[in-house]
Amino acid sequence: AAVTACGSAPTCTFTPTGRATVRLIWKADPATAATVSASVLGSGSGDITSNFGLSCLGAGCVASALAAPGTYQLTMRTNVGSYFVGWGGDAASCGINRTCELTVGTSPVNVTATFEPGVPVNLTHTGFMDLSLKTISTVGRTDAQTCGSTQPNCRFFAAPGATVRVSTHERNEQPPAELFHSWSGVPGCTTEAVCLFTVGTTEMTVNAEFSLPVSVTIEGAGSGRVTSNPGGVDCTSGTCNGSPLRVGQSITFTATPN
Repeated sequence: AAVTACGSAPTCTFTPTGRATVRLIWKADPATAATVSASVLGSGSGDITSNFGLSCLGAGCVASALAAPGTYQLTMRTNVGSYFVGWGGDAASCGINRTCELTVGTSPVNVTATFEPGVPVNLTHTGFMDLSLKTISTVGRTDAQTCGSTQPNCRFFAAPGATVRVSTHERNEQPPAELFHSWSGVPGCTTEAVCLFTVGTTEMTVNAEFSLPVSVTIEGAGSGRVTSNPGGVDCTSGTCNGSPLRVGQSITFTATPN
């Protein structure tokens, strides 16, 4: 049970009836604290939160809170359809980082976070992706998305002119996924595991093509041989794997009984 009846008393006595949760909130002394003001700027939308009670949510927001002298953390979050331009005011040194360390003294502090509408970038796939991962991120920024078996397609918003990295794996240093074939939709990206491209001014779609696995399982009391063209299957018992196929490619199996 949460303790709710103690108010602002310096001591608190209660009798727990189950697991007890005590939450203590310190407030800055107005006599020594500084006012920290935050504003969300730009034509886009995003949020500013902090670890000292300051919260400014959504486009056009203006908010303030008192903070005792010390070092605090601000965090920005980009809303769907926008990208983060950067911190400003007394937080300008934080650039485009998602979090910002802010030092507060006794003078008023003003911070801004600017968001603008982004260019939609879609990452899709064809073929058999299985558990292979595709990541998409803007180079030089900390915001990234991962597409896996539970979210096979991604959509995010980037700044015009930004360099975007797409990868077939969660970690860019890994080789291409086993069934990965090629990228399409952007110039210069073919069969490499990592693809870099520049965002234009209109919506973009990047597709990762994965090949389709081929296998044959032979069952029953009789015997025989199964071959394929193409695919390389040549099987007389059990389960046999062939070469992966491209999306849209036909295959012919031939069964020859003994």
